[in-house]
Formats: sequence, structure tokens, C-alpha cells
Amino acid sequence: MKTPLRFGWIVPALYVGFIAVPIVWLARTSLAPTAAAKLTLDNYAALFAPGGWSEAFGMGLLEAGIGAVIAVIAALPAAYALARYRFLGDRPLFFWLFAGRMLPAAALAGPVGGFYASLNMLDTPIAVALAHGMFNVGVAVWILEAAVRNIPRRIDETAEMDGYAFAGFFLDILLPLIIRAVVISAAVCFAFSWTETAIASVLTASGARPIGPRIVEAVLLPGADKGVLAAAAMLSLLPGVVLAWFIRRHIACGMAMGRG
Repeated sequence: MKTPLRFGWIVPALYVGFIAVPIVWLARTSLAPTAAAKLTLDNYAALFAPGGWSEAFGMGLLEAGIGAVIAVIAALPAAYALARYRFLGDRPLFFWLFAGRMLPAAALAGPVGGFYASLNMLDTPIAVALAHGMFNVGVAVWILEAAVRNIPRRIDETAEMDGYAFAGFFLDILLPLIIRAVVISAAVCFAFSWTETAIASVLTASGARPIGPRIVEAVLLPGADKGVLAAAAMLSLLPGVVLAWFIRRHIACGMAMGRG
């Protein structure tokens, strides 16, 4: 008896191929811009030459990292309040905190740029980090609120009876219990910040410009070296790949968390 052919692998294979094709093209172009050219690492060396792209890469890591920390720190007390207390407008507030992340960043670029210009903070890393932290705080609240809600309330009550002040309870007892959710939310906020270009482009000119807007800017220039641009694009994939590798078992769990 013949075993029937199974075609369930076709769709996943097509999807993986669809995702892989541009990455393979970038890798090939970064090593050899033309089909006749020999494979070389010269384009990657050019990224780290004086006046190259290393500063933009480092600036992107700094701004995304600080922005993720800001978002998580701001989200922790909000997530606790939404998980433990009921007050007028709590559910609409929770919804709009997350729904605000659905607003295109480009729609906020103008107002945010004008606000930071009035504070004389343009072209500084802290301006981008604060803007990204504000933009991503809703995502962090979404993840952390579910984590706090899953902690039994009796732990809070027991700590109170044992004489813990709220700050001591929060730092010594609650935070270790939700540390995985904290790491997940920070990682997700970092990823959103790393890939955001509209707000970062408006808030920076040269000194604080991260690698994403730098690539977009270079692509629009006539006569751009596509080999160097491809190498910069491949370099920009590295943080996301490393991040996904370390937390791959927890990303789906964290993103699936939500408020009932």
C-alpha cells in the first residue's frame, strides 16, 4: 500500500524561502557587489574604517538599550496597578496603552520632533531613547500586567503581614517572580526601538543618528555604494538574531500574554 504524499511542508518552505531570499541577496551583495566580482570582506572593513558606520551601529545599540530600560521601568508600576486594582477607566486605559503602539511612528515624528526641538535636545541619544521608551511602554505594560496578574495575591498579603514596605516587597519578592517577563518585555522593546527609523530620523542629524536611519539616508543618495550598504544592512540584522537566539523559548510566551 502506497503512502499518500504529504504536502504540509510546502507552505512553511515557501515562507522560509520568501524570507531568506532578500537576506541571501544582501549577504551576496555585501561580499561581492557584482556577479563577476570575487568574494571579499572589504565592504565590512569599510564599515569600521574611520568615518564609517561603527559609530551609527554603537549609537543604535545605546539608544535602543536605554529606550528599552526606560519603557520597562515606566511599565512596572503601571502593570502592577492594572493587575492588582480596579478603578474607573482601567480597562480602556489598558487598551489604549497598547493600541497607541499601533499608531504609525511617522504620524508622531513631527510633533515629537517639535517638542524635543523646544527643549534643545535634538541630535542627542537621550532624545531618541526617551521617545522610543514612550512609544514602547504600552507593549511592556501588556506583557508585565499579565505576569503580575498570574502571581497569587496572597503573596502580596503575606509580605504585608511580614512587615515589608511596598518598595521592599516589589524589589525583593515580586520582581524576581516576574523577571522572565521583564526580560521579554525589555527584549521586545529593544527590537521595536532598533527597527524604528521615522522618529530617529527626525530627532537626529549626524552625531546621534543610529544605523537604521543612516542606511535609509544613504540609500537615497545618488551613487551610493551598494556593497557597503548591503554590509551595513547585514550588520543591522546581528542584534536581532542574537536576541532571538537567547530568548527564542520565551518570545512566543511573552507576546501571547494579555489581559482577560
